[in-house]
Amino acid sequence: MFYKKIDLQYYDNDIISNHPDVQQLLVKKDFEKNWNAQLFDLKSVLPEFYNWCEDLFNSKITVTRFFISLPKTSTKIHVDYGYNIALNIPIINCNNQSKNIWYNVDPNKKPLEPNWQHDASTVNFAANNGAAIGYPPDSIIGPIHEIVLDKPTLFNTSIPHNVVTEEEVHRIVLTVRTESMRRSSNISFDDFIKGH
Repeated sequence: MFYKKIDLQYYDNDIISNHPDVQQLLVKKDFEKNWNAQLFDLKSVLPEFYNWCEDLFNSKITVTRFFISLPKTSTKIHVDYGYNIALNIPIINCNNQSKNIWYNVDPNKKPLEPNWQHDASTVNFAANNGAAIGYPPDSIIGPIHEIVLDKPTLFNTSIPHNVVTEEEVHRIVLTVRTESMRRSSNISFDDFIKGH
């Protein structure tokens, strides 16, 4: 399975979308690449929602960050390093002109080395350094499934995937990850979602 859309409690998208961090991202011009990740102190902004997530997933939150896709771009096809699962919440510009796509890849082709973003040491809230393992173009067989991220979704990050943004605007998603979503927890996506 690729995803499961879920209902949230104690979540207020207006508070998140109007937060100064998000407003700055919307007007920022100097992003390093066509996909960017920025840590976010979710606990200080929506503490009841933060606690609800830890209760729902029966484990501590390890990282909360925004994933920003630039206008008219496709991110590299990748799997998330260290995690099989993420809770992805649409914040701004996650409509029909933007989609997540999963792919079949040639298992005989070697994936690329992890591309790291080392920023967890810069904050005092739940955070870890992020990484993705990309796939070279000649390893991609083709798409196998796609969705529009139009509501909060448990997302299978262990299958190669990417984001395609066709509009002239930034797409911003809040991603929440817990200890139970780590690859090291040895739980498959299908088994994980049975309880959620």
